[in-house]
Amino acid sequence: MYAAKNCWRLGWFFFPRTTATQTLLANYRPIALCNSFYQLINIIITSRIRGLTEKYAVLESSQHGFRGSRSPTVQLVIQKERWLLKQAMKQDTKLIRVDLDFKNAFNSAGHSSLWKILEGFGVPDVSLLSSIYEHSTIRIQVGSKSSAAIQLDAGTVQGSALSPLPFDLFINALLRLLDSAGISHRIRGVPDWNHQAFADDLSLYVGSTEDANTLLDIVSAFQEWSGLKISIKKSLATGALYDRGETQR
Repeated sequence: MYAAKNCWRLGWFFFPRTTATQTLLANYRPIALCNSFYQLINIIITSRIRGLTEKYAVLESSQHGFRGSRSPTVQLVIQKERWLLKQAMKQDTKLIRVDLDFKNAFNSAGHSSLWKILEGFGVPDVSLLSSIYEHSTIRIQVGSKSSAAIQLDAGTVQGSALSPLPFDLFINALLRLLDSAGISHRIRGVPDWNHQAFADDLSLYVGSTEDANTLLDIVSAFQEWSGLKISIKKSLATGALYDRGETQR
């Protein structure tokens, strides 16, 4: 009886092979093939919450990922950075950029942290969302073999129509913490801001190493609380040191 009542929540995880070594589990990427009725419910919930978050400006303007209202968003990010760099060069000042990549971000967001963040933002139907996740199960299939049913306690399901929005809201909490730090790039004549985000890719823009360390401390505290982890191998810092009389990168 339980299986019949809850079969619409069942998803299958397939692991598409990459061009890398196929014997290493890290080279596989999980994609969920969700039940059609499950997807329909998620589309309805997503439509409602998306409209509310955009109407009441819940998401930070610095977040450009998964936002259909911002179709030319990649170009906006590029042009915004180019303008900042150009002004730094004109003013002979320093600009430091730190690019951060979260390791396996969509599968690492802790559910308890996610529900607290959504409730804090006043998102409706959080109890419904948590119920869907708490009672959903997945099976992992590789080739012709599959596992027993597994209940998820972290992450958002890649392949679900709902997942991008909760993840945007999840990261939104970190973006607000960065905004509240009172730190900017220090370039005169340019609106103050210190970061840009595209889904789980985050770039910090500051005028000193001290400011960079302050923002990184905020990111570190958030990752410890939320379950997300920074991928050190995929993160880097660059600098345009115009204040030394020549460009150094």
